[in-house]
Amino acid sequence: MMTVMVPKTAHPARSETMKRPTHIHLVPLFTAWTLVSLVAQPALAAIVRIDAIAPTTSKSIFTPDVTRFGQPPFQAANSLVTHTLNIADCRTISTVSSANDARVQFTWTWQDKTQVAPLNLSPVYGIKIAPPGTSCDANAMIESTTANGCLILWSDHSFSNPLTASSEILNIDFKLLLGTYGADPSGLNCDANTETDTKIYFVLPTGTSTGGTTSGYLGTQMTVHLDLAPPATPTMDTPAPGNTNLRISWTQADPTDTTIAARVYWSDQPFTADFASLQTSHSGTMTGTSYQITGLDNGTKYYVSVTAVDANGNESAGAPVLTGIPVITFDLWNKYQEDGGQEQGGYSPCSAQPHGNPGPLAVLGVLGVLVLFVARRRRARVPVTTVVLLLLCAPLASPAAAQSVSPQTASLDFRVSSYKPGIDNAFSGHSPYADVMKDGDLGFGFSVDWRIWHAFGEFAAGLGIGRWSHQGTALLTDGSASNDKTQLTIIPLTLDAVYRFDILAERYEFPIVPYARVGAVYGLWWMLDGVNNISTYTTKAGKSVRAIGGTGGLQGTIGLRLLLDVFEPGAARSFDIEMGVNHSYLFAEVQKLWLNDFGSSKSIDLSDTVLAFGLAFDL
Repeated sequence: MMTVMVPKTAHPARSETMKRPTHIHLVPLFTAWTLVSLVAQPALAAIVRIDAIAPTTSKSIFTPDVTRFGQPPFQAANSLVTHTLNIADCRTISTVSSANDARVQFTWTWQDKTQVAPLNLSPVYGIKIAPPGTSCDANAMIESTTANGCLILWSDHSFSNPLTASSEILNIDFKLLLGTYGADPSGLNCDANTETDTKIYFVLPTGTSTGGTTSGYLGTQMTVHLDLAPPATPTMDTPAPGNTNLRISWTQADPTDTTIAARVYWSDQPFTADFASLQTSHSGTMTGTSYQITGLDNGTKYYVSVTAVDANGNESAGAPVLTGIPVITFDLWNKYQEDGGQEQGGYSPCSAQPHGNPGPLAVLGVLGVLVLFVARRRRARVPVTTVVLLLLCAPLASPAAAQSVSPQTASLDFRVSSYKPGIDNAFSGHSPYADVMKDGDLGFGFSVDWRIWHAFGEFAAGLGIGRWSHQGTALLTDGSASNDKTQLTIIPLTLDAVYRFDILAERYEFPIVPYARVGAVYGLWWMLDGVNNISTYTTKAGKSVRAIGGTGGLQGTIGLRLLLDVFEPGAARSFDIEMGVNHSYLFAEVQKLWLNDFGSSKSIDLSDTVLAFGLAFDL
C-alpha cells in the first residue's frame, strides 16, 4: 500500500502505452491496485491511502481501462499518475440508464489516525466532488456556499472501524465526475474537444476541539483527468496496389509527437470517414506511418481511411476515404517460372533430385560446430582497445617480428563479399533476375578450419556459412515496376580443403601469405513475395511450387593474407595471451562458385565469381 498524492500540474503526463481500445468492453473485476494520486498540498501527503479501486459489481456496464484508471502510481522519474477518462469512456458513462451500472468502489484508509487519539474523539470524514469547471474547499467538511458547484456526498460520516479508520468503502457514480447529476442530466459534452479535471475530496478532522467537538479539518484530493480532445486527423496518401495487398501510408499532423499512433480501416463497401458504426476491417494501433493490408482480392475496389489515436485512446476523425485495387504482380519466383525456369524448390543434396528436408538441419549443424569451437578456444575477454589498436595502428607502425606463445590449431575468418547469382545463365532471350532484381549485393559470412598437417605450408579442413540477401521490385503484367517488393536470400554452407603457403612468414617474417581453398557448397535459398511470404507459383498442370530449396555445387578460392602482427607486435602478444590468437590478418580473395547442382538444367543457377575481403585469426 502506498500514500496517494496529487500532481501539481493541471493535466496528466500522457502514458507511453500506444495501443488503446476505442471502445470500453465488459471486463471482470479489477485486480486491486496500490495507488498514489491524493493530496492538496505536500504537508498532507500521508493523510489518505487508496488501497484498491474496483467496479462495484461484475454487471457494471462501464468498467474503466486499468491502464488509464487505477494503474500503479509511478512512472518515469517518479512523476505521479492522474487517473484519466477519455472520449469513449465519457460517451459510455453518459448513456447508461442506471447509476449502479457506472460506479466505482474505492477502498481507502486514514493514514495517520493518531491526530485524534489524544482527544478521544470518534473519527468522522466527509466526501465531496468538484465536477468539471468547479472547485471545493479542501479543508472544510461543509461548504460555506455551494455557488462554486461543489457537490457534498457525505459530511460527518462515521468510519466503519472507528479504532483503526481503515478499509473504508466509497462508491462513486462516474456520472458525478462528468457533472451529470441533479437538474442538469446532460452533464459534460463528450465532444467538447477539451481537457479538464474533476476531483474527489477526502476531508478528515485535525484533532483540535472545542467542548469535545471537532473544529478543524484537513483535506486531500484525488484528480481525475477528462481528456476529451481527440488528436488531429492524419493525411493519407493514395493506396499503393500490389498482389492481393494495398500499401497505405500517411503523415500525422504533428510528426514529432511520438505519443500519437494510427489505425487503418478498409472495406470492399463504400463508407464515409465517420465509420465508427460501420462493419469495416481495421488494423491495430501502430506508431509507424505505413501499413500493408494483405489477403485482399485482386481486381476488387477497396475503400480505405486512417485515424490518429492518442496515448489515452482518443481517436481522431478518419482521413477522407480513398480507394485502391490490388493487381497481379510477378515477383522473382513467378518471373523465373513464367520465363521457363525448371527449378521446383525443395531440399536435397542436389535439388534436381527427389526432395527431402535436410537443409535447415545442416544450417543448425554448421552453426553449432562454429559456436562450440569459438567457445572452446576462448580463454578470456579481450579488451576492445586491444583489437582497435591492432587494426588502426598497424599501418603506422614499423615492421617487427611476430611472436606467439600458444599452440596454433585452427583459423577463423570473417568476410564481406560482392555477389550476384547467375540465375539468368540458364535462359536464352529471358533475364528474370536482371528484370526484377537488377543488381547484386553484399554478402557476409565466416568460416573455421582445423590444421591437419604442417610441412611445406599449412594444410587444413574446415566449414563455413554465410548469408546474402537482395530485394527487388515485382513487375506488373505489362513489365513495368509495381509497388510490391520481392526478396531472394541465400545461405551458403561450405566444406573446404585449405592450403596456406606460410613458410616465408614463419621463417623470414614476410607478411604476405598466399592461400587456396577448394570444396563443396550447398546453398539454401528462398524467395519472398510482396507480403513477405514464401512465394508460390501454380503451374499449368495445377501444381503449386514454393520458392524455397537447396542447390549443391563446388567452389575454388585463391587469396592473399596480410599479417598484421608484424606492424604491432605488442598488441599481437596481448591478443595471444588474452584470447589465444596467434596471428591476425587482413585478406582479399577471389572465389569461383559453381552452384548449379553440377550443371543440372532442373536447378536454379546460383553461380558467380565472388570478390571478398575480411579479417582472419589463427587460433
